[in-house]
Amino acid sequence: MMDQTLANWLLPLMPVGDIWGIGRKTQAKLQWIGIGTAAELRDMPLRQARALGTVVLERTVLELQGEPCIAFDDVEPQRKGMAVTRSSGTPMKDFDTLFQGIKAHATRAAEKLRQHGLVAGTLTVFFHTNRHRQDRPQYAGSRSTRLTPMSSDTFDLVGAAKRCALAAWPKIGAASYGFTKAGVMLDDAPL
Repeated sequence: MMDQTLANWLLPLMPVGDIWGIGRKTQAKLQWIGIGTAAELRDMPLRQARALGTVVLERTVLELQGEPCIAFDDVEPQRKGMAVTRSSGTPMKDFDTLFQGIKAHATRAAEKLRQHGLVAGTLTVFFHTNRHRQDRPQYAGSRSTRLTPMSSDTFDLVGAAKRCALAAWPKIGAASYGFTKAGVMLDDAPL
């Protein structure tokens, strides 16, 4: 909590746009009604704040008045899942090229799991063509598998990723597709 004397000195000097949660559009609305500093926002009537910028702006006004409304967790929440993806500048036309990328993603995902002391219960592999290029053949493939036991082992994740990629690979006309994005997603809960 900020000392009131410090707040009274600082808030008139702070532009309203520098307050966390005040975006360009809200800032423009506030300035249109003559609110340009954090002190002026603090003194804004709550009803007007809610009408102008929803409950979020109302809570910001309350926070500036010294009433805590936005809770911050002291402990970082544990990850529930993660994704390692990348777009490719050059379309990947064959399975081996695509799988090299997926293998790199699975390896990086295993490193991240170990770094955070986690294990994965499911693994999903996905890949797709450039959906913005409608003049080219389109395909999107995705498969998931359960990791039993749950794991952060690179070999386990790469093996599961290969099984998923093979299952999702197009059965007809694979050579006509140019895949531009691929990735691996992990979750802590089994399917």
